[in-house]
Amino acid sequence: MRHTPFSTLLRAILHGVCALCAAAPARAAAALVIAPALLAGCSGMPSWSSAGSTLGMSETPDRNRACPQVTVLRDAGKITRYRPGARPGTAAPARRTVTGASLPSPDVEVRGVLGEIEGSCTYDDTGVTIDMGIDVVVQKGAALNGVGTSLGYFVAVIDPEQRVVRRETFEAAFTFPSPEAGSRTGSREELRQHIPLAAGQDARQWQVMLGFELTPAQVDENRRPIPLPGS
Repeated sequence: MRHTPFSTLLRAILHGVCALCAAAPARAAAALVIAPALLAGCSGMPSWSSAGSTLGMSETPDRNRACPQVTVLRDAGKITRYRPGARPGTAAPARRTVTGASLPSPDVEVRGVLGEIEGSCTYDDTGVTIDMGIDVVVQKGAALNGVGTSLGYFVAVIDPEQRVVRRETFEAAFTFPSPEAGSRTGSREELRQHIPLAAGQDARQWQVMLGFELTPAQVDENRRPIPLPGS
C-alpha cells in the first residue's frame, strides 16, 4: 500500500489540499468518546494518539467493525488571532503592573482552544456515519471591539493511504458575557461526516481530523515551545 509522505499530508490538512472530494447521506448509533488527540512524529508516517481516551463500540449490527479514528490536530488545536497589522513575533507581549498582576497583550483579539470530542458511529449499506460534538472555548483579548466574534475550523477525512479525501470548513460564533479582556465563553459544535465504504470494509484505518483554520504564521506559533517561567 502506498502512503502519502507525512509532510505532504500535514500541508494538505492545514491548507486545504483535497485529493478526492465526495459526500454522502447520513444516519446514527454506536459509541465512541475521544479526548483531544496529539499528532506525533516528525518524519515518515504520522502517528495518531487519543490522549488516554477510549474508543469502543456499543450495540451495532456488526460488532467486528470499529469507528474511524477522530482526533484534533495538535498543530491546529488552538488559535491566537491578532488585530489587523499585528502578527506572531511582532505583537506586543502581555505586561505586568507594579504589583505583578498580568495585563493582556493589547494586540490579541481572541484566543481559542478545541476541547473534548464526543460522538458515535454506525454502519449501513453505503458506509459509516460519524455524529460528533466538539467544545470550542474562547477568551476575549484586549484588541477585540464589542462582544461578538467567530472562528473558522475544519474537518478533514483521511483515507487508509493517508490522502485527504474531504475537507470542510465551518464557522463557530461567540458572544462574550462581558466586554472586558479575559472574558470567556464557548460553543458546542455538532457535526456529521459520512465515509463511503465497500461492503464489509472496516473504517478503523480511516481518520477524521479537526482543527482551526490558521495562517502559516499561526501554525508556526503553535509549534513553538512554551517558555518556562523566568526564561
